[in-house]
Amino acid sequence: MTLVRRPRAARVQHNIILKEVRSYYNKLGNTMIKRLKKDVADWRLQPKFSKAVSVTRKKWSITIKCDRRTKAGKVYNWVDKGTGGKAGGSPYVIVPKRRGGVLSFDVPHIPKSVASAGGFGLPGVVMSPGKVTQKHVYAQKVVHPGITPRNFTLSLKNEMKERGRPGGFKSISDAAIKRGLRQLGVYS
Repeated sequence: MTLVRRPRAARVQHNIILKEVRSYYNKLGNTMIKRLKKDVADWRLQPKFSKAVSVTRKKWSITIKCDRRTKAGKVYNWVDKGTGGKAGGSPYVIVPKRRGGVLSFDVPHIPKSVASAGGFGLPGVVMSPGKVTQKHVYAQKVVHPGITPRNFTLSLKNEMKERGRPGGFKSISDAAIKRGLRQLGVYS
């Protein structure tokens, strides 16, 4: 997920303004990572998030990434973007890893979070299962419809891109520019 702003006049940016923007973007990146960690706080496998802040004279950006090389990162990506028929693909077959093995699982499955209603790109909701009677089932093969996308990163990106949102990308950028101009004595 990347948020980008292209400044209007690249020639006239002072180093103090760039330093302020970089500082504010680092704080905003840390806030975004905390928000994503809060979404997966009750997961057994915790994905690792990282940020990259780039502030040059022509382009300012914040990039938040999840380490997809780890098992936790792969699971996060599946849950965030969805899989199979629920994400626009086709249902897939799940078979045991070993020949002659069996799959075992509980029915109905109770996910830790559920996707938003209607698939409008809203964030998923963290659930508490309560008391539900589950039945343990064994099978040789399962046709899985896919994982419904939870849209954690998409909803965070849309929230941060909202104009006029306190603590959003645009308001943070404007505040950093004003602070830099104040330090230069141009803006009072």
